[in-house]
Amino acid sequence: RIGVEGGERHGRTFSLAVWAKASGGAVPADVIAAELALPAEDPLITCALFEAEGVRCLYAQEPHKAVEALDTALEIARKAGIDNDWVAPIPAWLQTSLRHCDEGATSAADRSSWLARARKLMPQTLKAARKFPTNLPHALREHAQLLFLDGNAQKAFQVLEQSLLVADQQGARYEHALTLLARGAHRTRLGA
Repeated sequence: RIGVEGGERHGRTFSLAVWAKASGGAVPADVIAAELALPAEDPLITCALFEAEGVRCLYAQEPHKAVEALDTALEIARKAGIDNDWVAPIPAWLQTSLRHCDEGATSAADRSSWLARARKLMPQTLKAARKFPTNLPHALREHAQLLFLDGNAQKAFQVLEQSLLVADQQGARYEHALTLLARGAHRTRLGA
């Protein structure tokens, strides 16, 4: 919060992105909106703000808004040629948001549309996570979620084990816990 209340724009912006992820999206919407209302002086700042907004929306149970914000962040990064550890998490968060849209879809056509986007994005998500591996446990977990949705439980459980292994190697206890939750939920659902 200190980085948001004072300091220069880069510090405030990156603090918001970290705050959104670390707090389960518990960043006041007006704080992000105030930063987005300022002139866009740097595409990296704008990417980080849209990522923070996407994560906030996802946890606020607004996955469609999350997809919009994260799509915007990815497009800005693509146009600006930004490929670094600050933008690398965006595809995995977009993947999570697409899955939540799929889970909330009321028609088969809508579900098919969200899943098609998720499938198309997965190679980019995994590529970014392998290049910047702090995102790998999240990306692998989302890959497994897609495999479960596609009916490939055996492969999905293998990918979840990879996510656990990477999270352990990184000392990423929160990512490890999220993967354990996903594995447990699927084991319960499948009676495994």
